[in-house]
Amino acid sequence: MTLTDHLWQRLLRLAPYCDGLSDDERALLRTSTKSFVAHKTFSGAHGLRVRRWMSYWVGLHAALPALHLGLECYRDFREVILYPGDFVVRHEHLDEHGVAHLLEEERAGESWEHGPVVVSWDAAWSDPAVLIHEFAHKIDMSSGGANGFPPLPATLAPARWTQAFSAVYTRFCHAVDAEEETRLDPYAAESPAEFFAVLSEAFFLAPDLVAEDFPSLYPLLRDLFRQDPLQRLGATTRT
Repeated sequence: MTLTDHLWQRLLRLAPYCDGLSDDERALLRTSTKSFVAHKTFSGAHGLRVRRWMSYWVGLHAALPALHLGLECYRDFREVILYPGDFVVRHEHLDEHGVAHLLEEERAGESWEHGPVVVSWDAAWSDPAVLIHEFAHKIDMSSGGANGFPPLPATLAPARWTQAFSAVYTRFCHAVDAEEETRLDPYAAESPAEFFAVLSEAFFLAPDLVAEDFPSLYPLLRDLFRQDPLQRLGATTRT
């Protein structure tokens, strides 16, 4: 199935956070979506048949955060694996006594460094934040590792990013540890990498939350992604 005008318009209707894009940005988003799907392999797990329109839905949410960064930020992986629902991840954990424990966790998404993006299709379809979250991890990893320090544009000084990001992340972790209510998913306190990914999904899907709760970080994310979703949200509200 090609990305016809009918299919593209249907996908955009299901992604209202794209409403404020300019005509040029929409054209670029469509081109990038097609290119992402053309250059990645989509595999279904547990018997899931990945239809072409499903790959375009995933591709749209890969293309959105990379809209002005270029798809080169996804060059370290070739495959997207879709599970029908949440999947189990097994990993080994060493406790403070050096004893290894095998842990199992259910997840809706996971990004492997230099490996595939793995996502629950149910989650990706019902909550696109899952997709933006995983592709934000890939953007973060393109600087050499998942650490909350993605490749920065020349206009954004590394020291400025590090100082602001670290200060806000520390305050957020203290709030979560104190069991304070936060509008941002508390999972963001797991690590700087998760903080960046959760913050990125909110930046695109709930920019007003980021601007209100993290005013020092919103302009940095705006400079990083070279997009202003809050402005788009305002334009959409006025129409």
